Amino acid sequence: MPAAQVWYDAALVLTRASGDKRAIANAVYNDSFPRVLAKTDMETALVLLDEAQKLYRELDDKPGVAKCMWGIGNVHHFLRDFQAAAPALDEAIVLFRGLDDEFGLGWALHTRALVSINVGDARTAEPLIVEAFEQFAKAADISAITILLDDAAQLAMLHGDRPRSLRLAAAASALQAKSGADVAMMANSLEGRPVAAATDADERKAWDEGLAMSMDEAVSYALQRNS
Repeated sequence: MPAAQVWYDAALVLTRASGDKRAIANAVYNDSFPRVLAKTDMETALVLLDEAQKLYRELDDKPGVAKCMWGIGNVHHFLRDFQAAAPALDEAIVLFRGLDDEFGLGWALHTRALVSINVGDARTAEPLIVEAFEQFAKAADISAITILLDDAAQLAMLHGDRPRSLRLAAAASALQAKSGADVAMMANSLEGRPVAAATDADERKAWDEGLAMSMDEAVSYALQRNS
């Protein structure tokens, strides 16, 4: 990320000199990204994302606005300003749906669900997680499914169902190990997720049951509560 930042900084200087508003908007958005992922300078990232979304709105570029609002929502989520994160992510979700952008929609749903979980709002989080599963299961996106299993595990914990939470967390851990989907590990680290751990024989049994699940079995189990 530090190396990426150097190149994006240089690209932004050169692109601003071109006067091409669309290219500038893209370069500004790109320049925010390493700051967000590395959590190095969130204040500057927000300034850049705000500039980019304003340029995209002037251009009536809905895909550009959608990705900027998703980025703004993520920054506020990482800063644990959930009240500010929710409306930005809600706008991104509406835009991604209208654009039929399944990838963008799935990730926006994921982050919006986490915002709800973090404020104890299970009712809002559940349908978001279900819809995100549907998006990523269609694409067989293993890294995203791994992350969503962890979302479902946190949701189960919010419901007070620790055995279910452990099964889902274990299934996510097993899928990550089998697939080598390191993006799931990175996302969990960025989001500051609690690390699940079994503490007695019954909980170890639940954990082992989760480890034994196939991806399809784990997804089916995650959706059972909502069926």
